[in-house]
Amino acid sequence: MYRRAQKAKHAVLNGQISDGARALVQPGLLKWSQHIIEQMESIHKVGEEHVDMPVPADGWASVEANDERYGYTASMMEVKMQSGQTKEEPTLPYLLRHLPKYKAPGCVGDRYEHYQAMPFAFVDVLVHDALNSQVTDGFASIWRAGLLHPGDKQKKDAQGRPVARPIVVGLAARRITGRVPVAEMKHFFAKLFAQLRQLGCAIPAGVEIAYHTTVLACDHLEALADGDDAEMPSPIQIDFENGFNNINRAALQEAVEEHCPQLLRYNTLCYHGLGNLYAIEGGKVVATIQCNHGVWQGDSIGSHKYCLGMIKFFQKLASELRPHTTFDHQSAGVPFFSNYRRCYSGPSAAACSECPRFHLAGGSKAWPGTQPQQDCNMATKGQPRQRAGSGASTAWSQGICAWSRSFARCSCWWYRLARLP
Repeated sequence: MYRRAQKAKHAVLNGQISDGARALVQPGLLKWSQHIIEQMESIHKVGEEHVDMPVPADGWASVEANDERYGYTASMMEVKMQSGQTKEEPTLPYLLRHLPKYKAPGCVGDRYEHYQAMPFAFVDVLVHDALNSQVTDGFASIWRAGLLHPGDKQKKDAQGRPVARPIVVGLAARRITGRVPVAEMKHFFAKLFAQLRQLGCAIPAGVEIAYHTTVLACDHLEALADGDDAEMPSPIQIDFENGFNNINRAALQEAVEEHCPQLLRYNTLCYHGLGNLYAIEGGKVVATIQCNHGVWQGDSIGSHKYCLGMIKFFQKLASELRPHTTFDHQSAGVPFFSNYRRCYSGPSAAACSECPRFHLAGGSKAWPGTQPQQDCNMATKGQPRQRAGSGASTAWSQGICAWSRSFARCSCWWYRLARLP
């Protein structure tokens, strides 16, 4: 608690009020120990062979030569003013002026303040070359390196030891570069993800929208049930264990090529090769862990890459569950996706609790060793219970499916989902 208080005091004294509040109320970091190192090696699949990115449809030579399709140049971004109106600003100068202060350094000790003090022309060239993967192999290896921090998941393993969440802090230059497409393409990402009911990334107030939509829908379906327990909605939550690290990079690359080819070069720079993650405790490197799979949780564009890597699964899930039939009371099963859940007692809840455990597909193939958790959190005495879930940044993938009929009638859906190629 003392360390939390000191961290919060440091943040507040430097004007970072929100960071100070988070330091007090949010889970902190765990200390590195042997079992935490082993957890991280398992999460990052150390020892497994690295799978190279698939060759683009046009070939690598075309990707390198075709600037019109695959090139990216920072331009303008939309900025919302206090009056509510919007204006356009040059992206990189605006981002450099509004970077948060005193953030953690990268693996070579660079901070945001260093790039703010550098000549803008130098930073502009650095960002442009990185976005277009016009760098040397040595530079690319540093770009893929980062400091690995064990975040506290506030869970215990089978032996009662704390479970860590891998958080990667890369170069400050990488974090600045990732902010550019996030700022300039926010409307593109919002439209793409909203079509698939993914509300946890790129959608302003998306988690709140999902929550209130789920509550109103459950209230509506509850009214339609008219006291019949067999017709009561039975929401569940599915949780992808270590979702970021289990993303299939080949599926991610294919999605980037299909939906946003201007980011293909940058995605190749970030994930087309091994990256070393360094664990530091007491000023010393206590472990070096190779990052062979998944995307970084901590990268500026990490959440967007996570959703792109899952987009085929999102599409198949939406086609199976038909969210547009939400209030069609004759439909067999209707999903709502949110970061919250409400569960009820009665026959529907009982059927949900008895449903067998299952595997889900991630990207274009099943995630080996991934076992989603079913959390029904049964209420007592017939009273509904409402509580928040975790992981707000992945509301769609960690969301709930609220069915309009007994979950027992719809259990076959999970078997169908498990067999998605």
